[in-house]
Amino acid sequence: MTDGGGGWARAVARDWPALEVAERSGWRLGYSHGVTKRANSAVALAPDADPDEPGRFYRERGLSAVVQVWPGDEGLDGRLAERGYRVVEPSLVLARDLPGRPGSGTGAVVVGKGPEYGPGGDGTRETDVTARIMARAGMAHAVREDGSARGCAALTGDLMGVYGMATRPDARRRGYASQILAALLGWGHANGARRAYLLVVAANAGARALYEGAGFAEAGRYHYRVLDTAGPR
Repeated sequence: MTDGGGGWARAVARDWPALEVAERSGWRLGYSHGVTKRANSAVALAPDADPDEPGRFYRERGLSAVVQVWPGDEGLDGRLAERGYRVVEPSLVLARDLPGRPGSGTGAVVVGKGPEYGPGGDGTRETDVTARIMARAGMAHAVREDGSARGCAALTGDLMGVYGMATRPDARRRGYASQILAALLGWGHANGARRAYLLVVAANAGARALYEGAGFAEAGRYHYRVLDTAGPR
């Protein structure tokens, strides 16, 4: 990867891995049956990556072409724009140090590894693919005992990434997301994490307020470029 984003693109690819990965024509191309943009998008490995390759790759799989654009990819960003790619979801990398053990949440939150802690098996392809992505990354899961909120974290060395934060609609605005986040940060610190990061859509003011209130601050930016190449599947 071009690493113009300060290494964040590499961390994201490692911590939320695609089920199928191909490297060709200057790209790392991920495919996970269309479940999440991160796991179904292309990241440039070189500044001269062929701007037509993502379109070919995703067209073969019946998906729109999605490209992550990080700082340092400005020239490529322009070439994608010329080919009709539109900007979607400008996003932020938020990070914070973990110099001391954070509060570990409440007894209502359980943290553990393994499929019994992962997303419930509701039989949908989205849930199945998400569970496979999480298992591949060796994630730890934090879940409220009543199932109303959850999140997960991937840990590599002293860096942890927080992913999959979700609260059931009928349980929002009760502080449950803060409990999940605190539990994950506590787990991470106990297992050697000294820095944590997460990703958030820039326009999501509510999520940003939650994370900034927990000590996270902007550490990077990126956006997606999307070209509608999807055909019959």
